[in-house]
Amino acid sequence: MKTLLVQWAVLASLVVVATLAVHTWHPKRPALYLDPKQLNEGEIHLAAALAWQDAGQIVWIDARRRELYEAGHVEGAFLLNEQDDFNALFLEIFAELQNSADKHL
Repeated sequence: MKTLLVQWAVLASLVVVATLAVHTWHPKRPALYLDPKQLNEGEIHLAAALAWQDAGQIVWIDARRRELYEAGHVEGAFLLNEQDDFNALFLEIFAELQNSADKHL
């Protein structure tokens, strides 16, 4: 049992050392996992979305199930998901989305 624990500790240590080495010296290293400033392409910070909302420059699409949408959603948000009839939901909001083409989704 003691041998197994020693082997596990050695392997875990090697993994940690290798991970830190790659993160330190790799030319295309990714940002750390919990870096709040790291955004993927097309993502924005919440502060930007709230600023757009305050300026009336955003259209909210709620993609959750209907039960969750009806339990509470952002004021003015449209329901559009795959669980319900997507085409019917889309047709209901299509005209309003066309009129809001200059706004952020």
